[in-house]
Amino acid sequence: MNIGNPLLKNVANHDPSKNERRGKLENFTKPLHPYTDDYVRIMLKKEKTYLEAPRNFRTNTRARNIVVNWLVYVHHRYRLTQTVLHKTVALMDHYSSKKHVGRNRLQLIALSCTSLIVKKIGSPPQPSELVKMCASHFNADDLHRGEVDVLQIAKFDLNHPVSPQFLTIFQEYFNLTSEVTLFAQYFLDLWLFYQGIARHRGSVVASVAILFAMHVKKMDVANWRDRLAGLAHFSTEELTAMATAMSKIVSLFDYAKHPAILEKYPTDGYERVRSISQNLEGFDNFLNLENGE
Repeated sequence: MNIGNPLLKNVANHDPSKNERRGKLENFTKPLHPYTDDYVRIMLKKEKTYLEAPRNFRTNTRARNIVVNWLVYVHHRYRLTQTVLHKTVALMDHYSSKKHVGRNRLQLIALSCTSLIVKKIGSPPQPSELVKMCASHFNADDLHRGEVDVLQIAKFDLNHPVSPQFLTIFQEYFNLTSEVTLFAQYFLDLWLFYQGIARHRGSVVASVAILFAMHVKKMDVANWRDRLAGLAHFSTEELTAMATAMSKIVSLFDYAKHPAILEKYPTDGYERVRSISQNLEGFDNFLNLENGE
């Protein structure tokens, strides 16, 4: 296996024991809460139960991405958290992995997933407002039937761990800067447009997004690989697959087809991120770097 990728250096051929990992972590950080380590351990165990087999995806990719773009717009319009957005997409993908969804019905399922997630966390908007976002293509009764259908398919389980939750954990655990966190959030939203999102653990997705953000900020990526690997316990194979998939999504992202991303991230700072990430040669250099920045 080629391990020139800077996301893999210092992780390849190295599988430290739990005690070794804990020792490394204690050298540079302390949990903000005495139960942080237990919480991380539970989240890491739980996320593995939600990984979908690749053969299970039954939704047309183009139709799915149109709906995901609409969801980004809706969640930005109502100032919903990134965790709510990603849980919505995860629930929608889980539904479509169990049941075929036609193009005309996919938006209703997405709307139903949004409504269920915001109800669970007690967040606005109200279902009636969400219906208006569909330009009256659906009514409240349609939404209710959609919610019941989604709940039955999900077996009333709305607790899918998603990458923004792990980003929050890592941000607090490692005291990441706000700019690194914001850039990582940006990469996570681009990642939503990858239909194979459910094949990767959210903790690994969040880790790679952080490393990409640090690359943009010209930080020491090599130094942070071990730290994230020590907490998230990812393997070289997982990191390789995740880094390859995200670099492709980021570098080839079509903003013209998915304008909601530009509306959500319009500032000059993100323009620089876009210029770097769409430069394939620049990303190739990043992925083949032998040493840290």
